[in-house]
Amino acid sequence: FQEYLAAGWAMQQDKVGALAARATNTQWRETIVLAAGSGVPAQSWALLQEILRQADAAQSEPDSWRYLLLLALDCLETCSELPQPGQWQEVVAHVRPVFPPYSREEAEIVANGGVHAIELLGYDPDYPAEVAAACIQALATIGGDKAMRTITAYVSDKRWQVQQALADAWTQFEPQRYADQVLAGRKRLMLSAAPVEVNRLRLLPGLTQLALSGPAASDLTPLAGLTQLKMIFLIGTAASDLSALAGLPQLKPLALSGRAVSDLRALAGLTQLTELYLIGTTVSDLTDLAGLTQLTQLYLR
Repeated sequence: FQEYLAAGWAMQQDKVGALAARATNTQWRETIVLAAGSGVPAQSWALLQEILRQADAAQSEPDSWRYLLLLALDCLETCSELPQPGQWQEVVAHVRPVFPPYSREEAEIVANGGVHAIELLGYDPDYPAEVAAACIQALATIGGDKAMRTITAYVSDKRWQVQQALADAWTQFEPQRYADQVLAGRKRLMLSAAPVEVNRLRLLPGLTQLALSGPAASDLTPLAGLTQLKMIFLIGTAASDLSALAGLPQLKPLALSGRAVSDLRALAGLTQLTELYLIGTTVSDLTDLAGLTQLTQLYLR
């Protein structure tokens, strides 16, 4: 709150120069970002110009240079208006060297460039997996049809970090369209799920392998219709009712973790089950597994 008050006061007193002079001071970062959105458009533009000028002067110091360019992008988030229509694009063009983002934190910042940043987030097969995942995150944060079309180029990248980012981005777009255009034909999916995301699994009937994690995933009902599933890992979920799994006859490996799991009756008819991993559960009775004659591995921890 103090940063908000300081930002408002600085712009009321037209202290743009004083703020810009502290641009490389990390303790002033939040105040400067808030100030960019607190003044009139001319003040916001003056502040952005000064930050970019300092960035140009700091090119021999890579850390400071990158910090200032990212600060300029961060300021764009709070700027509701600039004096001229083309100035937003001008800032994005100036900060082009900080693309692609190298982390989740940078992804959130570069997304402040909005639709003008999308063309700088296109797929490059030479990107490390972490960078490709950060680009997808930035595109998902920007949102919209153009961002989703750009994301589709990442689908062919099979590295797990990229595939995880594609799954996580699902929440930022209309579910059916994203399923059709990005996740269509998907056989494997890793999802750190909230309840709304679990419900979306109905849109991917061809899944054969699913890893679902997170305590928010407590209702497994949407899995009942995914009859092609052959492998499920439920990691740290809050699901106690496993009845949805009873209708998945092709399951072979199954992993269940979390103290909510205590009753295995729903597994009694899974006659193709070959591997069962029970990790950190409260299961005390294994008699429901007696008829699973294909079960060759039972792991208890």
